[in-house]
Amino acid sequence: MALGASLVLLLSLSGRGMYERYEGGSKSVDWSGPRMTLVRWTIICNLASVLAFYLFVVVYDYRIEWHILIPVSLLLGLILGVLLLARQKTLGVLLIAICCVYFVPAGGYFVWKEASYVGEAMLFGAIFLPGVLTGWASLFAFGKPMWRYLRAGVRP
Repeated sequence: MALGASLVLLLSLSGRGMYERYEGGSKSVDWSGPRMTLVRWTIICNLASVLAFYLFVVVYDYRIEWHILIPVSLLLGLILGVLLLARQKTLGVLLIAICCVYFVPAGGYFVWKEASYVGEAMLFGAIFLPGVLTGWASLFAFGKPMWRYLRAGVRP
């Protein structure tokens, strides 16, 4: 169910009609640049991940323990990061990147604790890998300009 829902959302958001209606119609930002294409795909892949992750967090039959806080914190971080990134806030790139880095050990722990068989672990990886990779790619693409800005400081 999670894979199907993520694929439908991914295909819906990545279509030409969606681009022309929202990003393509924007007068304030040029979404056609190579970095902006990466931002767009980071938003799309992580929205699909948020949907699937929500299904894993809410629908999954947990053995109730403290570790439920791990996926809940990741889910909230991804939602906030996607919203900030869609509003073209730098904090969105940082938040998504932190969540994507945090997701690797947290996802491994989740699979170790909750997966019943290898197929579940592979499905988990297949669903979330695009979001994690685009999150890391955004960090690498925007990391150097953000670092230069932070080192230069804000001058009055």
